[in-house]
Amino acid sequence: MTPETENGLSEVHCCGCGRFLALSAIAVGTIQIKCPRCKEWTTISSWPVDSPEEAAYNSNRKAE
Repeated sequence: MTPETENGLSEVHCCGCGRFLALSAIAVGTIQIKCPRCKEWTTISSWPVDSPEEAAYNSNRKAE
């Protein structure tokens, strides 16, 4: 879990060296940030979780 600031933004640190890279306010989607120090890519993803009703509906649609 990433630490949050007072305004709800999450700090993003490099997965390789731990350097601070950005503040994240991503709602839905995926972004990648390349660390200028170690050149490692850090990926941040945020996707909504289906409610039980939506999950059942989607699984029925995939079966058809």
